[in-house]
Parts: sequence; structure tokens; C-alpha cells
Amino acid sequence: MNDSLRIPHIPKQIFILLKRELLLEIRSKEQITVMIIFALTSILIFQFSFELRTGNVQIFLPGILWIAMLFASSLSIDRSMTRDSQTGVIQGMLFTPVDPISIFISKVLANTLFLLALNLILLPTISILLNTNLPTYQLLPVIVLGAIGLSATGTIVSASLTNMKSRASLLPIILFPLLFPVVLSSTTASGMIIDGYSWDEYSKWIGVLLSYDIIFIVTSGLIFSYAVEA
Repeated sequence: MNDSLRIPHIPKQIFILLKRELLLEIRSKEQITVMIIFALTSILIFQFSFELRTGNVQIFLPGILWIAMLFASSLSIDRSMTRDSQTGVIQGMLFTPVDPISIFISKVLANTLFLLALNLILLPTISILLNTNLPTYQLLPVIVLGAIGLSATGTIVSASLTNMKSRASLLPIILFPLLFPVVLSSTTASGMIIDGYSWDEYSKWIGVLLSYDIIFIVTSGLIFSYAVEA
């Protein structure tokens, strides 16, 4: 068979599709702009609200960080899926030799990268607003695994709702309960790291995040094509 007619392997497909996602975002800047504005607004609201009530907002820092990421990611991921669904890109890809798993993984990776980019802004902002030094390097595994969990779950849920008229109202109703293990584990682990706990004490929460990510990525990748066609 001619080399030009061969179906690319999944890693190559993922690379091509991920490059497409990143180029689209570089040109439009829709997702990252929405995420930054929404996340920063959420942090400011929480910061002033808790400070007025308690005078010590630092104890709420892990919750503020992950709630901001949760809301920002749900908006960003939904915009990504809606854009491709409305233009027929996703449906068109399913009629090509591109493996549905490649489409799913490329979107998860793109959204994860956007969330990590968001944290480059959020962490310094939180440090300045709350006048505290965050242990960024220790938080990195939690942030990466948490971002993957948010992206994987958000992508499959958003894909399954693309053809529904009430998508906007159904998305948080379905998505937020599914993300409870991610938010709980990420918030708990982040709080323990900030409070100076040892690796042995918070590593179990890292394990929960890792297990969740693996289960959701494998399961969602297998059912992605059915979710989009539903």
C-alpha cells in the first residue's frame, strides 16, 4: 500500500489534532480568555467575601483555587465541543480514518494545557492577593492530575450533550457530581501541601486522582464516538 494512503497511527493522529486545537486557540483566544476572566472574577469574589466574614481568607485558599478551576474549565470545555459540533467538524472526523480515541485524547490534552496555562496566572495572583507563598512545585502533581480529571470528564460529558437543546443547563447538573472526587481529592491534597504535611500523609489523595484519571480516560475514550453520535 502506498505510504500516503496509510492510516496514521493513533499517536500521530493525536499530535495532528492537538496541533489543530492549539492553533485554533492561538488564533481566536476564546477559551483561555474566558477561563482567565471567569477564574479571576471568582477568586476576587471569594477573596473579598471570605475576608469580610472571617478576616482570614488563607484557610479557604485550596477551595478557592479549585472552585475557580472547576467553573472555568466547564465553560472552556463546553465552548470547545460546541464550536466543533456546530460546524460539523466532530461528525466529519468520525467518517474519516481518524480514530475517535485520538479525537478524545487530543481534546483532553488541549484542555489540560489550557488549565495549566491558567494556573500560571492564578497561582501568582492568589499569592499576591492573599499575601502568601504557595509551594508551587509540591502542588504541581495535584494541579496536573486535577486538570486532567477536569478535562477528561468535561470533554465526555460535553460531547454527550452537544446535540441537546438544553445543553447549557444540563452540563453543570451532570458534570459537577461526576467531578466531586476530583475536586475533593485536589482540594484536600492542596490544603495538606500548603499546611506542610508530608508526602506520606497526602499521597493517598494523589492516588485517588490518578486512579480517577485512568478510569475516566479509558472509559470515556472507548465510548466517545457513541457519545458524539447520540
